Amino acid sequence: MSDNTYMRKDSADESATLQSIRDLYRSKVSSTVVFSQLNAVINDIVFKKNINAQFLLFALRYAVDNNIPIRSPYGLHYIVDNYRIKEAWKDKISSEAASRIRREIENTSDIPPAGHTFRYTQSPQTGFSDIFKGRS
Repeated sequence: MSDNTYMRKDSADESATLQSIRDLYRSKVSSTVVFSQLNAVINDIVFKKNINAQFLLFALRYAVDNNIPIRSPYGLHYIVDNYRIKEAWKDKISSEAASRIRREIENTSDIPPAGHTFRYTQSPQTGFSDIFKGRS
């Protein structure tokens, strides 16, 4: 990206993710891929089918790591529909959410610091007759 190009943060993140997908495909799947074909498939999956670019990157990494064959860019359509990959994605997302919540709980201090504890002393019990003692 050039210095004079301005993007929203989420657009820049998505653009970087799409570039990571292209680089991973080129380095691990096929270095002789037709880039216009690869870009068309990635754009179709992300923008027309509204599939999260992070999920597509995860699915491609999962396929590479688990030796799931991808014979052409059109194989990306199949890996995003793979049941095992979808379940692995759900597990990843839920574990990230759990660890984020755990960190937030650890960072939040609901326990008062030492020396600042709540103390309660019970006043002597009074009855109905004590109400009228103060009056003359």
